[in-house]
Amino acid sequence: MIFSSPIFLFAFLPVVLLAINLVPKKFQNALLLIFSLLFYYWGEGLYILLLLLSVAINYTVALLFETKGLNRKLMLGIGVLLNLSFLLHFKYAHWFLTEVNHFFGTNIQTSATHLPIGISFFTFQGMSYLIDVYRKWSEPQRNIARLALFISFFPQLIAGPIIRYHHLESQLAERTIYSARSVSGVKRFIEGLIKKLVFADGFGRVCDQIFSMGAGELSFSLAWMSSICFVYQVYLDFAAYSDMAIGLGRMFGFEIRENFNYPLREKSIRSFWSKWHMSLIQWFRDYPYYALKRGKLHWTGENFRLMTIFLLTGLWHGANWTFVLWGFTHGLLVVLETGRWGKILNKLPVFVRSFYVYFFVGYSGILFRGRDIEQVWMYTKAMFGFGSAELGASFFYFFNAEVLTLFVLAVLGGFGVFLKLKEHSLKLIGLSEESHSYNILEFFWYAALMVLALVVLSKNTYNPFIYFNF
Repeated sequence: MIFSSPIFLFAFLPVVLLAINLVPKKFQNALLLIFSLLFYYWGEGLYILLLLLSVAINYTVALLFETKGLNRKLMLGIGVLLNLSFLLHFKYAHWFLTEVNHFFGTNIQTSATHLPIGISFFTFQGMSYLIDVYRKWSEPQRNIARLALFISFFPQLIAGPIIRYHHLESQLAERTIYSARSVSGVKRFIEGLIKKLVFADGFGRVCDQIFSMGAGELSFSLAWMSSICFVYQVYLDFAAYSDMAIGLGRMFGFEIRENFNYPLREKSIRSFWSKWHMSLIQWFRDYPYYALKRGKLHWTGENFRLMTIFLLTGLWHGANWTFVLWGFTHGLLVVLETGRWGKILNKLPVFVRSFYVYFFVGYSGILFRGRDIEQVWMYTKAMFGFGSAELGASFFYFFNAEVLTLFVLAVLGGFGVFLKLKEHSLKLIGLSEESHSYNILEFFWYAALMVLALVVLSKNTYNPFIYFNF
């Protein structure tokens, strides 16, 4: 069940909203937990037992921290290993054994395992809770239903944002659902719906066609076009899910932290990562990076820590050498920018720095999308002029008026142009956002966007969010 599906929009969500607003406040958490578990069961069936096991493990280990005579650090290590064992088994074991067979000529029997949806997200949230309690940033949660809601909260269960326990702890205990926040949530949800159905899926259709082409058909222009389009597809697809998750959270009284902040208008890869998938990079900063810096490996230095974090970020996205290379590329650029290259970069004209970010983020889109190293190499050759020399009609077939319109709107939106345009327009006509006239205009604007989303939804087939695969 995805947020942009009819079953969610016209059945599940209305029922949940109605039920939550009808029951007394003291039952809202319990009801949200039931609906969250139903949401996960709908998509994953008996794999819900894995989610419940994660809750049970983290609940138990956190309470053991307070047991006299037990080594807290040992308990933390056991808890983290148990959490990671889910990822190691379902996400990495088959890939690792396949690579062992390939490199050492062994014949270890292995078969691909189903990857439960959202496992990378709820596993990291479980570890966040354990580490927060261990560091005494938070108290152990004695109400297992509250902890279960934190780990399984359906708006962000499948694809984030990754929530740290100490950010949501007080909201689990006490929050208020009021109309202004709910309306804000509805507007944010509609914005996400448009990003997904109109923009992300629009770019996705182009990318799917080009990435299915063979080496002989791939020209320089098509290779770069597909890579840039894919970057926008991933950005808008994931930002759309984050918008919808944040919007849904507000409808239920929760304030979930932002996950994107116009990353493609940044002028360095380092600053790009301060605005892209912020919940993930902040998780790696607060936990693994912190452990490397404060622990026994503190002597390794900043560059080592940064490279380690970005390699882990790549692996988090998937068990494939392409993701490792993607993480390595971004990590290397961030390391270089902390040194002399960063000083040189800061002196360059703004448009050169923007091109630099687009060039490397665009190229790394191939590393992210490529099915294997061979396909990455094929695209790399084409992107640097060693592919098909013919521009031909194929480029203009793909880069038609519809795609050009999407691209222009996406670039302008990605640079925050529409937000600035709105601010200047309101100032020009002397209209306040608190005025009744503005509220009427805003109502019709979002109503029109919702109608557009429904029209697009009625014409298109099921298209899941990209980060469901992670």
